[in-house]
Amino acid sequence: MASLATHKANRAAAGAAYAAAAAAYLAAWIELKAQDMTVENATVGGGAQASFGEQPQIAGHGEFLRDRSTLTRDIPDRVNARHQQLLAS
Repeated sequence: MASLATHKANRAAAGAAYAAAAAAYLAAWIELKAQDMTVENATVGGGAQASFGEQPQIAGHGEFLRDRSTLTRDIPDRVNARHQQLLAS
């Protein structure tokens, strides 16, 4: 059986992986939403695209992701900024 120290180290690694995965998920969501908006834009001419119905929800964790607002702050502004970059490219 693994020692308590091993379990604590594994827990810390899992917590760090969770926080990184949450950030990666949100970054991918923002990119896909901006791409959806860009393809849908009349200037581009792609027409209506299936997209997200609401903003993503990130489950916080008492130790490893206490302040999820650092990830979710200003999502609409971040999506729009990326969308504008895509339109300008």
